[in-house]
Amino acid sequence: MSADESEPLGAALKLSDIYSQHLYGKKGETLFHVPYSNIFGNRTDGMTVFMRMQNYKDDRSKVLLAALACEAIIDMLLREIMPGYKNSLEEERETTLSQKIRILSAFSIVPRHLTRAADMLRAVRNAFAHDLEIDKLEDIKDKIKQQMFQYYTERGISPREGRNDLQNVFEAIAYASTAGLASYLTCVSDLNAVIRSPEFEDVLSKRSEARHQVNIEIVRQHANTAPSEPRAPRREPWAVLALSNSAPSRLASPCAAIPRRQAVAENISGQPETKTPPP
Repeated sequence: MSADESEPLGAALKLSDIYSQHLYGKKGETLFHVPYSNIFGNRTDGMTVFMRMQNYKDDRSKVLLAALACEAIIDMLLREIMPGYKNSLEEERETTLSQKIRILSAFSIVPRHLTRAADMLRAVRNAFAHDLEIDKLEDIKDKIKQQMFQYYTERGISPREGRNDLQNVFEAIAYASTAGLASYLTCVSDLNAVIRSPEFEDVLSKRSEARHQVNIEIVRQHANTAPSEPRAPRREPWAVLALSNSAPSRLASPCAAIPRRQAVAENISGQPETKTPPP
């Protein structure tokens, strides 16, 4: 077989290189960054589809098969994450592949480069599906090809000698979008089994109660150690009334609280004004 003929991705690469270049994510960026199972020891649907893709000679068939497999695997992941996904979203067939990719990415469960690869595969599929003039990968828009090469470079994938560069790039993206996503099915399935168990709810309840007790203890210690501050003197009700009706100098005693209308009625001599009764 010549170097330009199709061969399974990874034939000329070490297993560790394939894992780091295609499967591993950045630790801490998503919930899982390394798959649990060995997809080469236990062949998954994604790996099987990828191997079948190698048998197709034309680019259109390769792209469409990879996109169908990618969407099927994303559906499997979303069913594990959301128990109601199958009845509410998948069967209605109103959710597009683009929306499914964004939903999976929003959960931050699988490495981001895998959902990014799936989105590029979707763009390539749309290019072939919406334009009958496109027969080869070289015919798609330059913008899409630039994104594909950028992904290829960022992942540090080493091109195989004698292979068409764009073909090699597409295979790497198709691999990540199918076998790569499928390798995390076990992780997501285990996660779903744990968080749906009654024991998980009990653990969370105990953690919440322990946190509550810690907060109570902090408040209690603060109350016992905080210095006591002198309180402001309590103002008698009569003083409040005098403040609103009299001058400040008359607040010495309750008797100084003279109603405002009586104070206004006083004459210069200090005597109350006498009123002449009407005839």
